[in-house]
Amino acid sequence: MALLYCIPSAATARRITTVIPPQFKKFTPTCDTNEIQNCSQQQLVNTYDNTVLYVDYIVDKAINLLKSKQDKFTTSLVYLSDHGESLGENGVYLHGLPYSIAPDTQKHVPMLIWLSKDYQQRYQVDSILSTKTGEHAGLFTGQSFLNHAGINRRTNEVLPGRR
Repeated sequence: MALLYCIPSAATARRITTVIPPQFKKFTPTCDTNEIQNCSQQQLVNTYDNTVLYVDYIVDKAINLLKSKQDKFTTSLVYLSDHGESLGENGVYLHGLPYSIAPDTQKHVPMLIWLSKDYQQRYQVDSILSTKTGEHAGLFTGQSFLNHAGINRRTNEVLPGRR
C-alpha cells in the first residue's frame, strides 16, 4: 500500500506574521503588517528569513517522522514551493507577476528531496545519479514520484473530457 501525504504550508504566504510562532522570530525587526509599503526592505527580509526558519523546522519534523517509520515503509519527502518571492529587489515585491516579466527571484523555487536508505536502494538512486549522460533527468518529476509511490495513472485520464 502506498501513502502520499501533501502538507500545505502557509508559512510563506502573505499573512505570514500571524502564522509564525514567536520562537521562530529570530530575525528582527520584522514587518508585522500586511501593508508592506510601510515596512523597510530589511524588515521584509527579516520576516521572510523567519518563515524560512519555520519551514525548516516543519521539514525537519516531517523527516524525523519518516525516519521513525523506515522499519515499516519505504519513505521519502519532497519539499517544493509553488513560487519564489521578491523582497523589494528593483522595486518588486511578493510574487505573481506574469512569467515573461517576473524576476528570477519569483521563478526560482526551492526544492528539497530526502530519501530513506531503503528508497535509495529500491530505486537505485546512486547508480542513476552517477550517470554522466543525463539519463536521470526524469528521476525527480511529479510522475516518477507518483510511480514510486505505487500510484499509476494514464496521462490522458487526468481531466476526462478535456483531451
